[in-house]
Order: sequence, then structure tokens, then C-alpha cells
Amino acid sequence: MQEKILIVEDDEDVLNMHELLISKLGYQSIPASNGSSALTTLDCDQEIRLILCDINMPDINGYDLCKDIKSNENLKDIPLVFVSALTDIEEKIRGYEAGADDYIEKPIEENVLKYKIKSLLDSEKHLKDLNEQIVESHKTTEQIMKYYGDLGQVLDFYNTIQKTHTFEYLSDTLFSVTDNFQLNCVIQFDTTDGLQTFSSTGTATPLESNLLELSRNKERFLDFGARTIINYSDFSLLIKNMPITNQERYGILKDTLGALCNALASRVDVLNKYAISNKKDNIVSTVKLGLEKVRGATETLQERNIEAIETMMDDIENAFISLGLSDEQENNIRHIIDLCRQRMVTAFEDGKEIVVSMSEIDRQLDQSFQIGKST
Repeated sequence: MQEKILIVEDDEDVLNMHELLISKLGYQSIPASNGSSALTTLDCDQEIRLILCDINMPDINGYDLCKDIKSNENLKDIPLVFVSALTDIEEKIRGYEAGADDYIEKPIEENVLKYKIKSLLDSEKHLKDLNEQIVESHKTTEQIMKYYGDLGQVLDFYNTIQKTHTFEYLSDTLFSVTDNFQLNCVIQFDTTDGLQTFSSTGTATPLESNLLELSRNKERFLDFGARTIINYSDFSLLIKNMPITNQERYGILKDTLGALCNALASRVDVLNKYAISNKKDNIVSTVKLGLEKVRGATETLQERNIEAIETMMDDIENAFISLGLSDEQENNIRHIIDLCRQRMVTAFEDGKEIVVSMSEIDRQLDQSFQIGKST
């Protein structure tokens, strides 16, 4: 496709001559007989690449036309070359001040025109490419700054959650970050005390809670419409308003949320282990207390049994005096009492072994308790 060049010239013969020359050089010429016609053409045709402009024209002179073009945001980057027989330094300064890009003396020499057109079009293309690169660079810079801004919030989040000891506080800390991203979220934790669900907008609906529970064993990212569920072994996070119309922001947010959830997963694991350890500690403490009570009761019972037998023996010996029993009867009774005493001693020794066993259990529980706390 031929590149278009607008020729602004009020002299019809000169205009026709310039058109022929432009066509010979391989460009498409667009004629305009005055400044007003040139402005109308520029407004209608967005593909004009260069302007050749006379200076002395009846309605709008070349200098004023150049100023109008260069002050127009949509036209200012189109190269404009004055073509005139006015060649003194003052005229060229006026052209420069008006915003012209170059100056060609009449009559036009073909080689000079060819060189200047090619040079200006190459420069215009280079400038356009450079501007596009600058715009793209600005967009990339904004994305990088936004990404690192998001990353900074992730690092702050990681540092903050190290001080959390409840799942409610953990969810509040997460929502303080997602609120900055203007995201509405629901999170469900699978804890040792059962499922705990929290919402950034108040209370999660039963359907949201059920949906999170059912998706726990699905893929890491579950996308449906503007919603995304991020699944980990101990929790699932539902984002209800992902920016699906802005794919760049959508991708950055997914990366950022993934980093947030990685940090979250480590803290959830710590809290669950902490809760399990507390439950074990409570069980050990309860068992130890029970053993202590049983051991104390056993020792007290043994002491009372021995005391009761000794008291009974003294009472029987005293009773022999008043009962008037024969020596044989007294010996029989003493024999029966000795048998009972021996049985009580045997039972007492068995009780000691029970107390020793309880002490050993207590010692092992103490040992496991200390190991549990160290891990």
C-alpha cells in the first residue's frame, strides 16, 4: 500500500507538477488547493504520512497552517515540509518557529525531495515506534510496581500471622490484605475442633460453607465465572469477585493469592499441631491426676487395713481374759487370726506393687509429656 502525502499548493500548475513528482517517487499524492481544504482533508483521512506545504496562500498562509497542525494532538506528529521560493534565513526561522520539520526550495529537485521524504518518514516511524515502546514501558513499570506492592503486602502478612494463635484472628489478618485488593472472600479451615468458616463480608452462607467443604480435595485452583477457590489440605479460600475482564490484573492477583495461601498454609499447620499438642497435654494431665488419686487412695486403704488388724488383735487378746476359754480354744482363734494377718500382708505387698506400677506409668507419662512439648 502506497504511503499518502498531502500537497498543499494554491497554484494549480505547480500542484499538478508536484503530484506527478510524488507519484514518480512511489507515493500516493493527496492534493489541497488551500489551507482550509488541507485541514478538512487531514480531519477526514487518518493515513496521511507527510505534508508538503506552500507558504504564500490566500486564505491561510503556510506558517499559520503549520501552527494549526502542530497544535492539534492528533496531527502534530505528521512531518511537515515547507516548499517555497522564499529562501532567506528569516523565512526559514519563521518556518522553524511555526513547527515545520524541513524546508525545500522551489523549484524542487527530485533527488532532494526523495531524500528528505525518506528521511522524514523513517524518522516519523522511528519516533512512533519509540513512543509505543515508551507507552509499553510505562505499562510494564506500572505492572511491576503493582506486583511488588502486592508482594510487599504478602511479606507483611507473613510476618503478622506468626503472632496469630486463633483461626478467627488468622482470617481477619488475611481479609485485611484481600480488602486492599477489593476482593470479597470466604475461608474455611479444617481444624482439630471441626470446620471453621469465616467471611470478609459478614457471615458465610450455608451453600458457601458446603461448597468449600466439597471442593477441598479438588485441584489447587478451581475457577468458575468470576469466582475462584484455592484449595489446600487444611483450608479452602473462595474469592467471589475476581477481575476476569482485566486479564493482566487477574494473572497478577492469582500469583499474589497463591503466595498468600502458601504463607497461610504454614501457619494453619502450626495452629493445628499446637491444638493437637494441647489436647495431648490435657489428656496426660488428666490421666496423671487420676493415677495420683488412685495411688493415694490405695496407700490410705492399706494403712487403714493394717491398723484395723492390729487393733482387732489387741481387742481379742484382752477378751481372752474375760471369756474363760481353754488354751486349745484360744490357740485355735489365734491361728485363724494369724492366717488372716498373713493374707492381709500378702494383699498389702500386692498393693505396693500396684503403687510401683502406677509410679512407673506416671514417669512414662511425664517423659511423653516433655517429648510432646519439645516437638
